[in-house]
Amino acid sequence: MKITDVRVRTFGGKLEQVGHVSRGWSERHGLLLEVEDENGTVGIGEASPLPGYSPDTLEDAERDLQRWATKRMPPISSAPPIAIAATATSWLRSPAARFAAETAMLDLVARRRDVALPRLLGEPVSAVPLAALIDGDEPDRAAAQAEAAIARGIRTLKLKVSGSTLGGDIDRLAAVREAVGEEVDLRLDANGTLDPQTLAGDLDRLATYSPALIEEPVSGKALASVGRSPIPIAVDETLHAPGGFDVAIQAARRGSLTTIVLKPMVLGLVACLDTARRAAALGLDSYLTHSFDGPVALAAAATAALVMPRPRNSTPLACGLDRHRGLEVWPSTEMSWIEKDRIVENREPGLGITF
Repeated sequence: MKITDVRVRTFGGKLEQVGHVSRGWSERHGLLLEVEDENGTVGIGEASPLPGYSPDTLEDAERDLQRWATKRMPPISSAPPIAIAATATSWLRSPAARFAAETAMLDLVARRRDVALPRLLGEPVSAVPLAALIDGDEPDRAAAQAEAAIARGIRTLKLKVSGSTLGGDIDRLAAVREAVGEEVDLRLDANGTLDPQTLAGDLDRLATYSPALIEEPVSGKALASVGRSPIPIAVDETLHAPGGFDVAIQAARRGSLTTIVLKPMVLGLVACLDTARRAAALGLDSYLTHSFDGPVALAAAATAALVMPRPRNSTPLACGLDRHRGLEVWPSTEMSWIEKDRIVENREPGLGITF
């Protein structure tokens, strides 16, 4: 099999609604990568770095993908698909570009073999539950969003908290907990904004509402120094920097960290699966989330969620791959693998998406 053509297209525009967690951007843009073989079969991928969050920019990703498009690619061998994708894309500097190229290569191979991508990569679980993001500014609105999510079967809710607005965030958290009761898992995400000097007190205040975990309360060395915590800790942004997994190991050894959060747009698809494998070997669980990506990236992330390595005898944690506002700027796409409360396997060849 030979790659005969590589195309890069731009999508994006202004968002009609801007929520509590997306105040930093009112537009969303991304790149659609198409890889075609000698038979006219096309595999697709997506690069959509999130401004102000991703380590790369849209310009970085486009530059990398244009360079990748001009390279003469060797025929695709019969090696394991993940090895094919990793070998063909390892030199790309932009994580988003690498994610797009990995996805496109895997999608192409899966379409050629007439198999859904999860089946190409392993033995997928039947379903992974969804977590819903609650981004209402005010307690009443957040509580209403939580109730709506519970009504469609969701049992894990995620709320953002920040060191600069913790009092108001606690009000929102209290309203949501009162609205949904104690049987629903609440995840908190601080994006590394809590003050290491006041962290113990902040965690005690938040622990009053029985959160299941808190993502990235502090980052880097501060995260590695956290001792026992009243709330289980998950690592997220720290993984985006070199040596981030080593920091996670240090935090886990101190007894505070239990979970790894993976974003394919920021780390790459192959890296996410490899990190989950390494984490599982240490008894750490993992789940995937998006960075307000488009439908192609969501499809690839859903594939990874279904085949992701986990510790022995563990059940899949809820993933953060629900529909979101960033999809507004992409062409309307049927995403049958996202059900009301869970991710299921796509039954069409490859990613199951055609543009």
